[in-house]
Amino acid sequence: MTTLNNSTAVHTVDTINNFPTCTLPHPRDDHERILLRKLDLRMSILVIFYALNLQRSVTRFEKDLHLHGQQYATTLSILYVGYILCKCQ
Repeated sequence: MTTLNNSTAVHTVDTINNFPTCTLPHPRDDHERILLRKLDLRMSILVIFYALNLQRSVTRFEKDLHLHGQQYATTLSILYVGYILCKCQ
């Protein structure tokens, strides 16, 4: 059993006390963070454009098919049920 009088134990305690608590971030981390922000921004813009385009196409379908209210949602539900039943043969 080691005690504090033992020089090895004292050296170990000194090493633990002098251990750096934080390390500097690697420069690559900064570049990755910047790249991820750019990608997130561009992808979020693409998602918004996709949603707007989808909304426009839904509105156009409803107008062309003369559907009102929940009729379009009901038509899609019937379509999805039929599709799933055909896929699960």
